[in-house]
Amino acid sequence: MIHYDRRKRQRSRILLLILLVLLVTFAGIWAWKHFSTKPEDAVGKISGIPSISPSADLAVPAVSGKPGTTGPLPQRVQAAPAQDVGKKGISLGSNVNVRADHSVGSTVVTKLSQGEHVDILETWMPETASEAVAIMDFDAQIRGKTVRILKGRGVIVVSCDEGGTRYSVRLPQDSAKTVFQVPSGNLSKPLDWQWYKIRDGRNVIGWVFGKYIEPLAESGERNTTLSSVVRDALSTFGGTRDAVEAVLGTPRKTVTSKSGEQIVLRYDGLSVTVNGSGRNARVTVIEVSSAARGLKGGLVPGMNREKARLILGKPSKEDKRSETFLSGHGEGIVIRIGKGDTIDAIRVGKL
Repeated sequence: MIHYDRRKRQRSRILLLILLVLLVTFAGIWAWKHFSTKPEDAVGKISGIPSISPSADLAVPAVSGKPGTTGPLPQRVQAAPAQDVGKKGISLGSNVNVRADHSVGSTVVTKLSQGEHVDILETWMPETASEAVAIMDFDAQIRGKTVRILKGRGVIVVSCDEGGTRYSVRLPQDSAKTVFQVPSGNLSKPLDWQWYKIRDGRNVIGWVFGKYIEPLAESGERNTTLSSVVRDALSTFGGTRDAVEAVLGTPRKTVTSKSGEQIVLRYDGLSVTVNGSGRNARVTVIEVSSAARGLKGGLVPGMNREKARLILGKPSKEDKRSETFLSGHGEGIVIRIGKGDTIDAIRVGKL
């Protein structure tokens, strides 16, 4: 009888231990589903650093009201979707997501490199203002954690305030659907860009947010001219000193000419020359040597010389280490060629 009672107590302890293990396992799964924020892709990962106090430059949690009640979304921008179908397009960013569907929450099927050419198969424009893309890196406070939202990360727009200065947004793959606020200047305007269904050089088909694809014009159309390419590239970081510093921040060094008419703003891998002394001084030259500083239109250091020629056409002058493309009025583009026929640096504007 004593041995029977002992065995009975041992079985009871084993059953209790099994039940405890199962309970802890289920609790862990529930907590992971409800409190983890999964990054959409390579951009916008949760950092492990403690929460920081929000400031004017940071996204802050929604403080009052229910999502969608703070104000109407911005006016939708209309487009003419059919006009670009059948054209070639070019990728305007590095590691651009190509998705299975026209949604920032859709699965990424491949990525495009800067300057990569694609076929445009179809276009799609949402009927409601619901999605936007980060146009700069910024930090957000989400459920007590600091989340780094990187440039190019897609978000779902829930509402905006009456002045249009802040958007209430959430991350597409956040199962808890936590809403937080973002300064409107950190995001693209909802629906400024349609989606493009594209086919890349490996015959992979998917959807790309329109901000990152530029349809290439047919011969004779306005934007085929080199001067148009120069103007687009010069506007990459804004057309004035004030706009450039709003995008890139304070330069690490500023050099002023003796006459005081020209000022060079130096950043890592980039310099911007402006003409004039005021905050509205016009950008006249951009020189870039970093692959992280791609220019509007698809030019970026590190790309192949032949890819650059697909954008720029035949050079006006060339030698072993450089090519010059003249657009008139003393302006143009000079590319410096490095090892392996890749571009080391690009100069755009006044030559």
